[in-house]
Amino acid sequence: MFAGKVFQTLWARRAIVLTALIGTLIGAVVVWKTLPPRYAATARVMLEVVKPDPVTGQVLNKDTAAIYVRTQIEMIRDYDVAGRVVDELGWLQNPEFQAAYDTRKDGGDMDIRRWAAAPIMAATAANLQPESNVLEITFRSTVPQNAQAVADSLRRAYINATIERRRAAAQATADWYDAQSVKTQAALARLEQTKTELQHKTGIVLQARGRDLASEMLSNVASITSRPMPAIENRPMRATENLAQADYEISQLSRTLGPNHPALLAAQRRRAGLVAAAQEEGNFQRESASRADASARALINQLGSLTATVVSQRGALAQMQRLQDEIDLLRLQYDSETGRSAKLRQDADATAVGITPIGATSFPVSPEFPNPPLILGGALVLGSGVGVMLALLTELLGRKVRSAGDLESATRTPVLASVPPPPRRPRARKVRTPKAVRPKPARAPKLEAARKAAGGAL
Repeated sequence: MFAGKVFQTLWARRAIVLTALIGTLIGAVVVWKTLPPRYAATARVMLEVVKPDPVTGQVLNKDTAAIYVRTQIEMIRDYDVAGRVVDELGWLQNPEFQAAYDTRKDGGDMDIRRWAAAPIMAATAANLQPESNVLEITFRSTVPQNAQAVADSLRRAYINATIERRRAAAQATADWYDAQSVKTQAALARLEQTKTELQHKTGIVLQARGRDLASEMLSNVASITSRPMPAIENRPMRATENLAQADYEISQLSRTLGPNHPALLAAQRRRAGLVAAAQEEGNFQRESASRADASARALINQLGSLTATVVSQRGALAQMQRLQDEIDLLRLQYDSETGRSAKLRQDADATAVGITPIGATSFPVSPEFPNPPLILGGALVLGSGVGVMLALLTELLGRKVRSAGDLESATRTPVLASVPPPPRRPRARKVRTPKAVRPKPARAPKLEAARKAAGGAL
C-alpha cells in the first residue's frame, strides 16, 4: 500500500525526477569532457619483513610488521623522497619550471625545491598488496610519460633514502659507542693503576681465580695437613731377623756342643757380623722417623704463619677483590661496546635494507580518470536519488488528493462513493475558414496625386 502511494506520488512528480536526472547527467558529461585525463603509473617493491635481518638476525612479528609497513608508506610520501625525485629529474634546471615558480600564486614562502616536491607528495600513494609483502607505489599525472618517470624515480629515491637513513643511524650509534668505549677504557686504566699501587703497598697479588697468593698457599698447606700422614718408610728387617735366628741357633748348639766346637764358633762369628747390620737398620729407622716429624712440624709452622698473614691482610684483600671485580666488569663493558660499534659500522657499510625492486615501472596506456561508465552510472544513481528526494519533499510540502484513500486519510471520514472521471473527448479539428476579401480602402485624393507624381513608387 505504501509502495503504491510512493509510486503514485513519483509518477505525479515525474517532471521533478526527470529534471534532476537530466541535470546530473548533463553535469557528468560536462565533467567527463572538460576535466583533463589522469594517468596512474605503478612501481613495486618487496618488503622482506618476514625474513631475518642479514646482519642483526631480528625478525618482525605481526604487529611490528604492520607498524613498519605504515612507516614505509609515510616515508614514500615524505619530502625527503619527493625532493630526491625533483633533483633526479632536473626540474630545478628547467627554465619553464623556473618561470612557473616565479609566476606562482600559491606557496609564496616555500623555496623552489619544496614547491616542486609538493605536487609529487600530493599525487603519490602507496599500499601493501593483500596477503603479500609487495608494496605498490602509485603516481598520478595528466601525462603518461611523466607518470611513469616520476613513479620509477620515486622507487629509486625511496630505496636510496632508506639506505642512507640506515647508514646515518648506524654511524651515529657507532660513534656514540666509540665515545663510551673511550670513557670506559679511561676508567679501566685508572682502576688498573689503583690496583697496582695497592699491590705495591700491601704485597697482595691476586691469582686468576680472584684469590691472593697467601690464601692460595694457605689453602694448599691446609689441604696437605688435612691428609693422613704417610707411613714411615720401613725397610725389611732382615739383619735383625737373622740376628735373632742366629741367637736361637747358638742357644741350641750351646746345649749339645762344647764351647770350642767348630759349629758353635762358626755360629758365633756369623752372629757378630749380623750385629753390625742390625745396628745399621735401626739407625735408618730412627732417621726416617726424625725426618717425618721435622716435615710435619715445618708444615704446622707454615700453616700458622700463612694463617696469620691472611688474617692480617683481610681488609686489603677485600679492597683488592672489589677493585678486581670492577676491573672485570669494565672489561666486559668495554668488549661489549667495541663489539657493538664494529657491528654497527658493518651495518653502515651494508647495502641490503630488506627492500627489493620488482619488475619495471608500468606505463599507463589508458587514463584512470575520467571513467565514463563510472561517471555516468554514478550520475544516474545520484540524479535518480536527488529527483526522488525532491519529489517526495515537494509532495510533503504541498499534499494533493489523488485517490479515495488520500481523501480518507486527510478527512478521517469514510468515502461512500466515488464518481469516475468523465471520458476524454477527442479534440475537434479546427477548420480554417478562408478569410473574407476585404475591400481596399479608398485612397485620399492627395495621396493618389502624390503617388502618380512619384511615378508609382509609393
